[in-house]
Amino acid sequence: MTAKFSRRDFLAATAAAASGVAAMQVSQTEPARPRPLFRFAAAFPPTVEYQFPSDRWLAAVADAGYTHCILQIDPFSHPEDIRVVDRFPTIFDMTTGPRFRSYLSWLHGVSDASARHGLKLAFEAWEPVLTTEARRILPASWKGPAAESGETLCVTQPEARAWFLKGFEAVLEAAPAMDALLLGINDGDMYVGELCSSKCPRCHSRPMAVRLGELYRDIQTTCIRARPGFQVILYDWFWEDDFFPAVFSRVAKGTPILTRLERGAPYTPDPTHPEWSGRVFDQCLGCDLTGTDFARAQQISRMYGGPVYVMPELSGMFECSELPYVPAAGQVAKKFDLMRGENVAGWVDFDCGGVHEGLMLDLVRVVQSNPRASLDEWLQVLARKRYGAEVGIGREAWEAFDQGVRVFPAVLDFKSIDSYAGRFGDAIDLTVVHPFIAERARQAKDLGNTHYWFDPHNFLTPEAIPAVSHCLGKAVEFGNQGKANFDRLVEAAATEVRPNAEFDCRMAELTLLAWQSALNFYKWGAAVQGDKSIPIQAVLQDEISVTRRYRELQALPEMEVGNMTTSWQLEVVNSVPELVSQLFDWKTSESTGTGDLFDLKIKDLEQQLKTWPA
Repeated sequence: MTAKFSRRDFLAATAAAASGVAAMQVSQTEPARPRPLFRFAAAFPPTVEYQFPSDRWLAAVADAGYTHCILQIDPFSHPEDIRVVDRFPTIFDMTTGPRFRSYLSWLHGVSDASARHGLKLAFEAWEPVLTTEARRILPASWKGPAAESGETLCVTQPEARAWFLKGFEAVLEAAPAMDALLLGINDGDMYVGELCSSKCPRCHSRPMAVRLGELYRDIQTTCIRARPGFQVILYDWFWEDDFFPAVFSRVAKGTPILTRLERGAPYTPDPTHPEWSGRVFDQCLGCDLTGTDFARAQQISRMYGGPVYVMPELSGMFECSELPYVPAAGQVAKKFDLMRGENVAGWVDFDCGGVHEGLMLDLVRVVQSNPRASLDEWLQVLARKRYGAEVGIGREAWEAFDQGVRVFPAVLDFKSIDSYAGRFGDAIDLTVVHPFIAERARQAKDLGNTHYWFDPHNFLTPEAIPAVSHCLGKAVEFGNQGKANFDRLVEAAATEVRPNAEFDCRMAELTLLAWQSALNFYKWGAAVQGDKSIPIQAVLQDEISVTRRYRELQALPEMEVGNMTTSWQLEVVNSVPELVSQLFDWKTSESTGTGDLFDLKIKDLEQQLKTWPA
């Protein structure tokens, strides 16, 4: 359980940080660190740290070779509050809204805390965007025509543009350590940035790509004028093709581009079944290739001279998104080796997870501190650091999970499931807490947003069940091998490194339980659809056992389960709205806790056991 504190205490803490109370001076006699392999490395705080990163976490990421702490999540939006929708702080929130002083105090406090550990501060923004509150408060003349997500801020309107740009000045003034801004615009999500459409009378005569380029140029000019040397990093996620030349020909030469490493790359989880294949929609821990987005970013870099940064997957985001990491250290190390070979200048942690203390942070430290070491040498150093003399057993455990994520069915393409590869990772992670609803499974089709875009039942189509079940089954086999190796490691490890072995062993068990739950879900779905070869009673009993054990482990505070910025509770009640009254007390505005999801699921599975013939 993460300790909570009141907003009053939170602001007192930020004020104390801002005034330098309890400042920690870095010793001037410490030896200079070797130049890290990647010159830009931005650590995204995990859920347990994003309200206000702790000194412990900041010290750990600085020691590992990160250069920046990067912010994106609203510290005043609590993930257990299922009514929260605006999760990213906006220019409006931070400079104009009713709580802007709180946001500026938070920025100042985090800036000072980061600087005390030698870290710079970065911010990821999806702008321009108008929240519901902003639409109510800002002048009507500043707004463009309503889009799908609501009215837009018309930055062609001179006063609106001036206010918007001045907002960046205010943010930088509040955060002296901030020297980098990541700008994103498109995600098909109502909470990200959006320019006026061609229906706007002020904007219709000029292409959106041109308007975006000029806006980014003005943001860049504003930030550099306020802070010389400031980096504006352009994030190409879901950019239209015409954005690239229009934007990069208008911003300063040498502007960095942030992209995905393997997005668009072809991938076949099980080479013995080449008919089951796809392309990486977002990220894939098992894929060792660069994708089309990265190739385009390299081309932009050659044309306009800026560095290429990537957003790699350290956590196992699409293989087990709720966990700090999947213990597949070899596959993550391959990402860094691939980045090195492709002359990537740096990285930003994936923005829906974050980097936790433990195996992956230790890997970052090894990579950044040993720029000329081979991939195998990195893994040897890491295994010795984590497990002492038991290097062999540790690497065997990692390799088993490496094989598990390589066969994980996260990127397959199916005609019967829309955007499968972009949805599966989020959806399948819900099976450990989501009710198994027979009526939905019987539909045997992708219902899209009829219930919820990420409802796992959408993926139980007759076309998908054989392929996904096969791949999940093999992943579970490898997971069992890895868990057995971790058990051996715990027994053999010396006292001083046993805590590392025990922690990674528990993370391995959590991963394995999540994969087993997904496999059980597919077996159950096949049985519901009429497959009489499935021993449904045994599947239901196993799923009850898996759910109970997962609940037991995820409740341990040191496990830090809850990696995603969107909580299980929010996603499940979007999928099954009737659960709201059982999970949330509207009178007191208090959540009853995500643990109730496990109870509700187990009770339903027990009821299903009574209805299926033995």
